[in-house]
Amino acid sequence: MGYLTGIEWCDHTWNPWRGCAHAARHRDGTGEAPECLNCYAEDGSRRNAANLGEWGPGSARAVGVPAYWDLPRKWDRKAEADGVRRRVFFASYADVFEDRADLVPHRRRAFDIIDECPNLDFLVLTKRPEMVGTLWPWGRETRRENVWLGTTCGHPDSLWRVDALLSVRHLAALAFVSAEPLLAPLDFGGRLGGIRWVIAGGESRLRGEPRPCDPEWIRGVAMQCELAGTALFVKQLGGNPVGLSLSHPKGGDMEEWPEDLRIRELPAVAAAGVA
Repeated sequence: MGYLTGIEWCDHTWNPWRGCAHAARHRDGTGEAPECLNCYAEDGSRRNAANLGEWGPGSARAVGVPAYWDLPRKWDRKAEADGVRRRVFFASYADVFEDRADLVPHRRRAFDIIDECPNLDFLVLTKRPEMVGTLWPWGRETRRENVWLGTTCGHPDSLWRVDALLSVRHLAALAFVSAEPLLAPLDFGGRLGGIRWVIAGGESRLRGEPRPCDPEWIRGVAMQCELAGTALFVKQLGGNPVGLSLSHPKGGDMEEWPEDLRIRELPAVAAAGVA
């Protein structure tokens, strides 16, 4: 959860607090988000709750030690010395916009650190974009040029999250969507006009059978991204790709993929941030 990461689309992961609760399926707060069903972070927390936090609305969140909180400052100095920008996924084991009173000071502290790190782009992926305007530290007009704000949408029932994200896209340098796990065909219906980047991929699990991902669903997302001029990053085909037999347990070896799915694009950025 620090210097090294197995996530292909970022350079670092940063989890100053860990633990979460399943998000709602519908905007009215009812149901359970389908993307939360086989959460890898929740599975990891069962093995090491003291370090990785607990799951559930009333469960404890594990907070990192001071040295861990300081990691982005070290990464920022290294990026400046190397003359590059680096991407930090904040937070892979939590939801930054989970609405809990105990997280308010941690969120403000984290965004203060983000403001101190101009050579890093912080990728904030939430399943609660409807809460961003309310919980955005220091007011919803304070734009962060080194934050990429994203939401998860891997099922048609989650398209409302993209609408909620678009309503607050002015707060960040760019808006992105994670269609991972991709659980069904998605028709974005023109929403990608305000989205700069899409990540797509099938589900993988440490234990049990992953839900299927049809490569045709990824092709459908790819076609919509091409028409909208939106960058696409195909992360993996998942552990249960329909019609394919892959040796990689997560479907993550691009050499095994159909050639037309070998797409790993990033949104264009300039030396000082997003172009």
